[in-house]
Amino acid sequence: MSNIIEITACDNQLILIAIEENGGNSFDLCNIKSGYHYKVGVKLQIEEGEFSESFNANGTGHDLNESVVIKLPKGKYSLVYAGVNWGASYNFNFDLNNKNYNLKNNPNKPLTGVIWSQGNENITFEVLQKEMSLS
Repeated sequence: MSNIIEITACDNQLILIAIEENGGNSFDLCNIKSGYHYKVGVKLQIEEGEFSESFNANGTGHDLNESVVIKLPKGKYSLVYAGVNWGASYNFNFDLNNKNYNLKNNPNKPLTGVIWSQGNENITFEVLQKEMSLS
């Protein structure tokens, strides 16, 4: 079974990091840049294996429509995120296994810098060993 992260809004930069339960290591899952009302449709499928690499995308001049597999070692993880606004409006939205996390622009509360992060919310997921198929 894989874990699915679907990112549907990113104005301006979203960074997702998986941290091993025992605090032994962390893995940068993605660093996505976007904004200027461009559409974001990024699907990260997390599967068991040796860590592949972080997914980086710059959608500051076009829509993003990507689907990638990211491999992580078997184990339990916490998901940590940071949403960075470069100025003006902001908008962040992602789902982890169909549970939604978002921050929508509030014109009465202009924010710049790291404006959205996990805080006290504990987001966890588990990467299970791949099932071997019999041929």
